[in-house]
Amino acid sequence: MLLGVLGLCACGGEGKASGALPAPEVLAADSLWVHEIFRPLKFFPLGDRMVVQTLEDTVFYVYGLPDFDFRYAQGCRGEGPDEFLSPIAMPTGGEDVFSVRTYRGGQRTMELYRALDTALVKVGSFGDWGFDPNYQMACVVVEDSLLVGAFIEDAPHRRHVLRLVDLRSGEVLDSLTDFYEYTLPFGGRENIGRNTAWVAASGARLAIAYQETQTLALYEIKDGRFRQVASLGDEPAPGRESFDPDPSRSRVSYVALFADSDRVYAVNAHTDVAALVQGEDRDVVVEVYDWTGRGLGAYRFDRKNLWVVGVDGKRKTIYAVDPRQDFDRIYAYRF
Repeated sequence: MLLGVLGLCACGGEGKASGALPAPEVLAADSLWVHEIFRPLKFFPLGDRMVVQTLEDTVFYVYGLPDFDFRYAQGCRGEGPDEFLSPIAMPTGGEDVFSVRTYRGGQRTMELYRALDTALVKVGSFGDWGFDPNYQMACVVVEDSLLVGAFIEDAPHRRHVLRLVDLRSGEVLDSLTDFYEYTLPFGGRENIGRNTAWVAASGARLAIAYQETQTLALYEIKDGRFRQVASLGDEPAPGRESFDPDPSRSRVSYVALFADSDRVYAVNAHTDVAALVQGEDRDVVVEVYDWTGRGLGAYRFDRKNLWVVGVDGKRKTIYAVDPRQDFDRIYAYRF
């Protein structure tokens, strides 16, 4: 399932650039063993550490990179001052900070944490301004105090929109209306999500990859506004009418997205829902671009059905796990 050469065009505020990629290079894995027993949920590579959010009573496990050696576990579930109630961890635009949405004193808050050698240290806290009835979810925090969040408007067609919110005041600074995630009716239901948008950031730069349309859009956030830099993939961008209402016929292209100060890493599954339901093997390709949309490389793995959980651009390492097995190892692919 080789990607081959993509004849993609990038266009936007900076003009046009080539997003063409070479045929993928096949990488061989180093297996890094994990001796702690837990069910992982999310992974955050942060400088010299990897923070793993779990489904257990202890919320976070922290490991050293590049060897994935265990450092410490922290944060119990609960309502105490150092505990987390219904935590949702998310990346930020910073290289060593992640965010956690939780509850304090009955109020939902957004907290920023830095992973040090011996502990997670809280470095910021804001009220969560997601009280808007159309608020769906937070995607990423950029520049320490700006929330990029997804909203679904009620009318006329449950339009999805990405908004930039000042966490200090709750003010909506900008809205990205050319946003191509949709909710469609099907089989008597009115909330079938289509063309899921994956969002990643670095500093004040934002990337959006769409699951079904193989579209990758790059933005910078400047003066409280979204400014498009490049758009790769389907041109023009698809509208609601482009999608078959039956989700079983949907395409599965981008399934994960990561970013650092130099590069954007889009994970492309090149499959569809029907193939996944039938149990066909999944062979992903990690596409690498710079922030202007220029293609830098493409990589696939020596084993199938892996879930990419993070990319360490500093060490040029892709981390992946096999979701079909118990979590006892992580695969490291150096590119």
